[in-house]
Amino acid sequence: MDFLNGQWAARMGVQDSQTGKPVQLQYQLKDGAGNVQIKRGDGVQCEAPVSASSEQGRLILNANSAAKCTDNAAYDMPKIVCDPGAAGAAAQCAGMYGSNAFPLILQQSE
Repeated sequence: MDFLNGQWAARMGVQDSQTGKPVQLQYQLKDGAGNVQIKRGDGVQCEAPVSASSEQGRLILNANSAAKCTDNAAYDMPKIVCDPGAAGAAAQCAGMYGSNAFPLILQQSE
């Protein structure tokens, strides 16, 4: 999973339930493991360990626990599932909370 090494940003339509502002996810990965940082709409930051795997040709990013936040709250993290795109097309990714899915874009960031 060397191709995942580095920083990745997830752009999605999820909003903080308390502020209504967008939630930002930032993944830092190396050799299939790392962490995810979430910045809530109110500026509070949360962090959780994350692992990357491949199942039936799909890329899976899964937080190993709820993210711990600087305000001592916990934030449930989505499971990210990416299906490979057609030749030359971008992968199709979705965030999953149980059986509820929402589209997202996973992009490598600097």
